Amino acid sequence: MAEFKEVELEVTVIIAKGKFPLSVLENTQNGTILKFDSEYIEPTIILVNGIPKFKGEVVTLGNNFGVKITDEC
Repeated sequence: MAEFKEVELEVTVIIAKGKFPLSVLENTQNGTILKFDSEYIEPTIILVNGIPKFKGEVVTLGNNFGVKITDEC
């Protein structure tokens, strides 16, 4: 079982969601800014290998950011 503890899983954090007209997405290129209705969603949703696993809140760690786990989905 110990060898499975070293398997890497993909973790994705969703901080915002929105809907945009196709016309906006067709014209999206490098440098385009997509404006969302909110600063970020609270709580964030944390996906593990594409499956919602946790909820959390965004925290700052010096010049970086992280996510504090607050609940399971």
